[in-house]
Amino acid sequence: MTRFFELQERFLKLEKAQYIDIVENFCNRNELKGIDGIHGLLSYAKKLRTLYSRTRSEKIDLKSFFELSFALWALEIMGRIDIADNVAKNLENGGAFGDTCSYLTESNVNYFRSFESEIMLALRLLEGNQNFRIGGLGAPDFILEDLNLSIEVKTPSSKLGLFQALLKGVKQIEKYKYNGIIILILDHMVAREIIKNSMNVLPIDIQQVILTGLPKTENFRTIGAIAEWVKWDEDKLHPSTIMPLAHREQLAKRENLLRECWRLMTIDNIFNQRITSQEVEETFPFENELIINLDPKIEGEAFFRKKWGL
Repeated sequence: MTRFFELQERFLKLEKAQYIDIVENFCNRNELKGIDGIHGLLSYAKKLRTLYSRTRSEKIDLKSFFELSFALWALEIMGRIDIADNVAKNLENGGAFGDTCSYLTESNVNYFRSFESEIMLALRLLEGNQNFRIGGLGAPDFILEDLNLSIEVKTPSSKLGLFQALLKGVKQIEKYKYNGIIILILDHMVAREIIKNSMNVLPIDIQQVILTGLPKTENFRTIGAIAEWVKWDEDKLHPSTIMPLAHREQLAKRENLLRECWRLMTIDNIFNQRITSQEVEETFPFENELIINLDPKIEGEAFFRKKWGL
């Protein structure tokens, strides 16, 4: 991660107002204007500029926005800003943000975390010398050719949304030709206090939802999931927790792929750390032949309500 940290040190020497300039310039170049979805990013940047110019407060620099700005700047320096362009285009066409209008009044939720997460992951993959490309609409977000691995990133905001996002991710991976891993960004669930005071390990009920939404047998390409969540009010640059989860049957032959993805996401030494795996009474009834017809929203909600009644 040497180059990654060198870039961070250079970025930290910029003026705070330049962080906003970087995002504004990216938005203007990609014509991202409006109040909803990825288009709302420019409005968000302008909101921060207004607050910063009025108060000159260090607290105005929301840490997640800082990382988004850093990722765009670093990709530009590395000559790979095309990655961010492609991710933004996919999000623009795919409607991945959902309700984003309230970001103009809320300061504790970053509705662009999915975008930031994907381009930060791209930086990690570049740092790890991975040969990858951005997937198109309907395909997983990242295709790692050398590892024959696909990665899909999801950013749910509720337990039901988490379960539906898992089913959608599984469907996308199973339709593709490579094994795959789902990255779950759970910041919205932390901000909404669905995940409370748990910055070391996910609550058991959240673990159960995740494992229930993952295929159990090696007949499926989906290996497992990696959850990441951040408590942005902590006084750290990126106080994230990363936790991989998978069924034992999946780990029997493909644990190395899940570990490699985990290693690329973290600066910690994970050599002796365990992947979370526990028995669940029932998993979603995936069927290989019928998964192309799966409706994650409708079928996911029906299964979720029946199992948990929430």
